[in-house]
Amino acid sequence: MIANEHNLDELLEPQNFKRGNYTAHLYAPYSIKLHRRVYVYGHDNYDVWVMLESDPLIATYNERVPKIPIVVDGDKAVNKSPSFISVNHDNSVFFHTTLKDEPPDSSLIAWSAFTKTNGYGYKNWTKSILTLNKLKIDNFKKLLRYTSMAGSVENYTLENQILSEISAVRKIIFSRIINQFPLSDPEEVKASIARLILSDKVYSDLHLLPFSMLTEVSAYHEFNKP
Repeated sequence: MIANEHNLDELLEPQNFKRGNYTAHLYAPYSIKLHRRVYVYGHDNYDVWVMLESDPLIATYNERVPKIPIVVDGDKAVNKSPSFISVNHDNSVFFHTTLKDEPPDSSLIAWSAFTKTNGYGYKNWTKSILTLNKLKIDNFKKLLRYTSMAGSVENYTLENQILSEISAVRKIIFSRIINQFPLSDPEEVKASIARLILSDKVYSDLHLLPFSMLTEVSAYHEFNKP
């Protein structure tokens, strides 16, 4: 199978999950973006999941991609799966891996050539890239704990009310927003604020400081982007 526009739907269809690696850490968070539980092995892949789940540019993704024949070491074809495949809102497609780049893993070279040949984007998430984004990843993990709960239903009315309150001032701290909705479930308020941040409807300083109840939020571009 060669990835192209005719079988992209197949690549986005998650394969049945059956645990095969009992030595690696298995994460199974619930994805609001996909409306299902995802299964990822290892700390690095979990960090990549956080980046994909929290990226408002990404419309959908799959962490259980079918195996694809790629050419490794020049002439040897092997069946491999990338860590993730994602589709942006502009319909651009990206393959994601977590491979060592020093020295270059043979699969890294193979995936780079494969995606270039087939007209797809490619992102290899090395430890150095994930370390560089550690603060952002840690902060978004905390936000995703509020939003990534199986069975949770988004309260659009509450979310719009919160957005209106945030828009009425230049900036406001997280805990003060919660206090302004005493009749609502605090966890539901937290989830609504988190969704507003994750969707880029409001802004915060999560790339600068660790998340807390004192994290500042604004409906305007109050914070310098990295």
